[in-house]
Amino acid sequence: MPERTMPRPDSCGGSTGQGIEKHGERISRFGDRRKRAAMFQRWLSDTQDLTHREDLQKVSADLRQCASWLKFHHYYRLDDVRLAAAYTCKRHLVCPFCAARRGSKTVERYLDRLTIIAQERPRARLALLTLTVKNGPDLVERHAHLERSWRRLQERRRDWLKKGRGYTELAKVSGALFSYEVTNKGKGWHPHLHAIVLLDDWLDQGKLSAEWHRITGDSFIVDIRRIGKRLDALVDPTGSIVPEVVDAFTEVSKYALKFSDLSFADNLHAFETLRGKRLQGAFGAFWGVKVPESLLDDLLASEPYLELVYRFNGKAYDLTSATDGNRLQIVGKLRPSWAAPIPYL
Repeated sequence: MPERTMPRPDSCGGSTGQGIEKHGERISRFGDRRKRAAMFQRWLSDTQDLTHREDLQKVSADLRQCASWLKFHHYYRLDDVRLAAAYTCKRHLVCPFCAARRGSKTVERYLDRLTIIAQERPRARLALLTLTVKNGPDLVERHAHLERSWRRLQERRRDWLKKGRGYTELAKVSGALFSYEVTNKGKGWHPHLHAIVLLDDWLDQGKLSAEWHRITGDSFIVDIRRIGKRLDALVDPTGSIVPEVVDAFTEVSKYALKFSDLSFADNLHAFETLRGKRLQGAFGAFWGVKVPESLLDDLLASEPYLELVYRFNGKAYDLTSATDGNRLQIVGKLRPSWAAPIPYL
């Protein structure tokens, strides 16, 4: 990834461009996510009969170990702190830590693609498109309904662009990054879709809403929101991508489940229903972006650093060691992570 200033919003965990002053806040967020995963793991082991469920036994074991320790490199000359090593379970539907880390990596890679698109099409615009279907008690059926409806809308776009048949408002979209999200706030399962769409001509919300209702048969809810200005105004005078654009990509790249809104029982049901399904995709100008499997930050090979190691104590992360690149201990007695933001000075 090109080295430039690209701050990450809190909801994705943050990475490149965050210095030591923000590091304490980041560790706190990591601790909150790790705590939720630990609570779910204990609930799973205590309330569910896992005797003949080897798959859930493995989930429980993975969650118990996930992010139990974290190693960071603080590149002090640049004041840049990056996650250098950790064990991660990559079970994004039950682990908020891994879900947030994957979201952060996704944002990084697609913003890189966006900067290239901006050079090629400076007058293009971005919008955040949200599509919904009616709530229902059956998550399997509701998610499949949304998936089929979105696929049908994409098929109409392809038919128009390739064959000139069956015009759709989506034909105005020259590229998109999209993801499915599922919530349940006591009124049934509510699957919906968020998409960043690249436009040369603005979408007619009324026409798209009518088209979506004809496809779904139960929903005309379509939300379209402009994102920033034209792509040639993507970068501010300091060289950073404008926050509004970063926030929009975060909205689409965040985890598929809002963990704080789900009971553990609903979380388990959603995991068993959605695991293995493709919950994010892209087409057109955003097609082909590769998001790395690793949930760690990109490291700087030739830059000196201090190494910070944290361990999870069941509620939060404690700093357990701070060494320089030669493995020399910086301090004797370390204070916990919520103490002074630079504990090795």
